Amino acid sequence: MFFVAGEVGGEHQIINIGDKTYLILKVGRMDTSNSSWKYGDTYRWYEISKEANSVNLVREVRGGMNIRPTLADRDAQITITLDDESNVARELIITGVNGQLVERRAIPAGENTVQVSAAMMRSGMYNFTLQKKGEIVDNGKVIVK
Repeated sequence: MFFVAGEVGGEHQIINIGDKTYLILKVGRMDTSNSSWKYGDTYRWYEISKEANSVNLVREVRGGMNIRPTLADRDAQITITLDDESNVARELIITGVNGQLVERRAIPAGENTVQVSAAMMRSGMYNFTLQKKGEIVDNGKVIVK
């Protein structure tokens, strides 16, 4: 069960999933050049525990890419859509669950869609990691049937 309990200004939400309550905060930083708050594409999930009277960080999620399909046939094209309008080159790194490198692909600045053929992969699970300037922006998993 998923229920949005409230939202203020789009910068945070309180949701219930099953019997747990979470606070989701959008992470930002102060832009000192004009004293305004700039939000990125990163969210922090906190579990609100009424029993323990505490709020605990569960996970930080970056929204850098969307992968479809995540369960792919061997003849499928896997499409990675990048959420940012980056003017910086990025890199997509595909590895198997054993850590073996499958492919490294440079993504030119301004490009927001990448296609990868599942035919080059054996059946199994693969990790897709998006890097920008050597820093991990996001990652996702794909299972090839």
